[in-house]
Order: sequence, then structure tokens, then C-alpha cells
Amino acid sequence: MFNILYLSLNKNNYMSEIIAKQLKALRLKTGVSQREVAEEIGNIRVNYMNWENSYANPSYSDICKLADYFGVTTDFILNHKTVKK
Repeated sequence: MFNILYLSLNKNNYMSEIIAKQLKALRLKTGVSQREVAEEIGNIRVNYMNWENSYANPSYSDICKLADYFGVTTDFILNHKTVKK
């Protein structure tokens, strides 16, 4: 049981770090504040700050809103790379 929980937490941390890195890069590239992004997607700055600092993950709905706001795909935010065979 402990091993499964440990792996689950590590996987979540890794995903949080990926999302945080992508969100921060997008925000800095567009030159907007955390508050501006949060308000534009109907959220609060504290939540956005937590996503950008790897403290929490945005919901699927929020990831979709963020992708629309920044003009990217959800795959880009999740750093998903498709491998073609």
C-alpha cells in the first residue's frame, strides 16, 4: 500500500512540475500577471499561483481554459509529445 501511495504522489509532483513550467513560460512570454490570467479564466490568483509553483494541479476544465487563453493546446500545457512509429 505504501509503495502505491508513494508512486502516486511522485507522479503527481512530476505532473505539477511540468504544468508549472509550461504555465510560467507562457505567462512570461505573453507579459501578463498571475492575477490577469486567473481573472481571465474565472479563477483567483492564489489558485493560479499554486499551479505555477507546483503546489496544486489545475482541473481539466481549467487546463482547457488556460489553453484557450494562451492559444495553445492542452497537450502543450501537459508537455505531451506524440511519438510517431
